[in-house]
Amino acid sequence: MTRRRRRRKSLWPWIVALALLLAGAYSYRTIIQAQASETDTPTLQTATVRRGDLVITAVGRGSIQPSAEVALGFKSGGVLAELPVQSGERVTAGQTLARLDDTDALRQLRQAQIALELAEVDQTATLTDDASPEARRTAALEVEQAQLAVQQAEGQLAATTLIAPHAGTITRLNVAVGDSVGASSFLTLATLEDPLVRFNLEESDLDKAIPGTKTRITLDAYPEEVFEGTLLRVEPIVTTVQNVPAVHAWTTLTLTADAPALLVGLSADVEIIVGEANRAFLVPVQALRELAPGQFAVFVVGADGELRLTPVEVGLRSFASAEILAGLQSGDLVSTGNVETP
Repeated sequence: MTRRRRRRKSLWPWIVALALLLAGAYSYRTIIQAQASETDTPTLQTATVRRGDLVITAVGRGSIQPSAEVALGFKSGGVLAELPVQSGERVTAGQTLARLDDTDALRQLRQAQIALELAEVDQTATLTDDASPEARRTAALEVEQAQLAVQQAEGQLAATTLIAPHAGTITRLNVAVGDSVGASSFLTLATLEDPLVRFNLEESDLDKAIPGTKTRITLDAYPEEVFEGTLLRVEPIVTTVQNVPAVHAWTTLTLTADAPALLVGLSADVEIIVGEANRAFLVPVQALRELAPGQFAVFVVGADGELRLTPVEVGLRSFASAEILAGLQSGDLVSTGNVETP
């Protein structure tokens, strides 16, 4: 009897140890399963509907160009005798810009005037004599011919003076007094009062380049100044700029009364303002769910954490944000998708 009791007593420690081992294994398994369950559950990402400004733009880079520009030169060659202007000078319409040596032109004009006087004397003598009709007609034709020669000589003399066709600023002048010049241009007259900006625009943004659209211009020389303008036109040729297909576009640049002096060629960044919304309701574009072409909804997160599909009316959209015209209020919490946690 005593021996059996001793055997039973010797088994109890083993029974207790086994029970503890089983309990520990069960607890460990429960913890691991719980952690695995938490790991497999995706985390819901959300965003709050907020008010803000949204601007949709297309960006290009170019430089300031004059609104009008003309290259000037003499009709015929000669030696430059007078140059009363210089590069960068502002001139008025009709102002003398340059003058050739007119010695030969004056001599030719005087010879033509003498020939006209002689022709008129001969015509007078013909009228006083008993001349035939043929002689009188010949004398009249000689006078007319002499008059034409005078007009031609006067034109050649006038051509020795270069006159400004309109007001503007001289932007190029590459001659000096005493130089021999030909019929090619040597002076450029530009209108700078209403400058333009010619800029490059990527081909992918061509649909945003609509004439009449508002633009904003920033100059490298005056980075703190922002100028406004209007898109004028797009050149009808696709070119390549830094290995990227692009087009050339033109915009006006509105000058204010206190605007700094702008020079032709100043580098400029141009933004085409495709769309603009101020104090609008905004959500990340990831929150949008397209139900049908042009029809969208978002998942609104309720107070209980439940998701409610809510139709919305969408306005402007950028790569990051979308304008909500109807369907949401400021402070609403919307889902932007799930993220798998590692």
